Amino acid sequence: MDAEGFVSNLHGTNLEDVGISYFNELVNRSLIQPADKYGQVCCKVHDMMLDLILSKCAEDNFSSVAYTSEDIARLCDRTYKIRRLSLISRADITSSETISWTVSDSTSQVWSLVCFGGCKSIPRLSQLKYIRVLSFECPNSFGDSHVDLTAISQLFQLRYLKVSEHYYPKLPTEIRGLVHLDTLDVARGSIPSDIEHLPRLSNLAVGWYGEIGLPERIGIMESLRTLHGFELQRSPLEALQGLGNLTNLRSLKLFNLDDDECNLLEKAAKFDALVSSIFKLRNLKYLMMRGHHDGITILGGLPSLVHLELQVVTFPKEEAVIMSKGLFPVLERLTFLSDEDVITYLRFEAGAMPKLQELSVHLRVPQWGGAAPVGTEHLLALQQISLLVFGTKKESRE
Repeated sequence: MDAEGFVSNLHGTNLEDVGISYFNELVNRSLIQPADKYGQVCCKVHDMMLDLILSKCAEDNFSSVAYTSEDIARLCDRTYKIRRLSLISRADITSSETISWTVSDSTSQVWSLVCFGGCKSIPRLSQLKYIRVLSFECPNSFGDSHVDLTAISQLFQLRYLKVSEHYYPKLPTEIRGLVHLDTLDVARGSIPSDIEHLPRLSNLAVGWYGEIGLPERIGIMESLRTLHGFELQRSPLEALQGLGNLTNLRSLKLFNLDDDECNLLEKAAKFDALVSSIFKLRNLKYLMMRGHHDGITILGGLPSLVHLELQVVTFPKEEAVIMSKGLFPVLERLTFLSDEDVITYLRFEAGAMPKLQELSVHLRVPQWGGAAPVGTEHLLALQQISLLVFGTKKESRE
């Protein structure tokens, strides 16, 4: 998603694909370096490139950076409008310094505000009526910050809101007035009760801290392309059934279905509903979930799945889990997480996973038997096998 219009969907191409092409072009030109963080594509730049970027941004008034209250004061005295502002607090456990500022003529029409570090003294959000992007990124490593966001319901231009896991946000109970909101990414706290009424919401992510279940009417949110962080055991059956309506989903992360308060029949009903719904998501490219071995074959029928992370609950002791020909036709990355030695039960047949490049196995068992998955010679595109056992990583390349 592009909250400020930098990416255009020419010739009907969706914004996500265009953005990825821009990202890849910058990588190919060695202007940025790609980095993967828990399934999310990120980037980093060399210090010299960062200095150049900051210099050009200041020269062209593309964006401004403030480290102290004095920096903010200088920006507020300028005659031209500040459109994009980054606040980078240097406060740590030894310092109580925070950035404080009041809205002036030069900062009253800020489109983008990104806060790094403690942001206790930002102005009233209701004064920033032109805000499209509002992001509270990871602060310093010395504790968490609280941020009051109850006024965001008045920011009618808001497209993007992100609050990292180091903040405790206070959100309004209703936000249906934010008709342009595309991305809501909040790691802690609860989501507004009327979330399903946002017509343009494409990306919805919550963290595991809030232990939030899927909204009961999730099935009407057909504009969603990303859905991350919700807990299955707290999700009503109607929500799991409604997932199948979200045919535009590209990325789905769901936490475990392992609730002691649920009886076996309820667990079985939820699992069946979940698997049935996921099978309908024909455009899904990334999936992370917890499942049983009998659901793997069904997942293998997803025609667009490129990256799968599967935390396996149980494996059969008497038979192998066979990856047959025709399953996972475009899968490139496969990760298993298990309390059992999953390698013992894996079998790859000829023709299975023809595009698989990376195979990762994360085991939480006292010891690894030393065996390799049977049939890896059939994985013709395989470039890397990674094994993580109790924090010790062993890696081989082919």
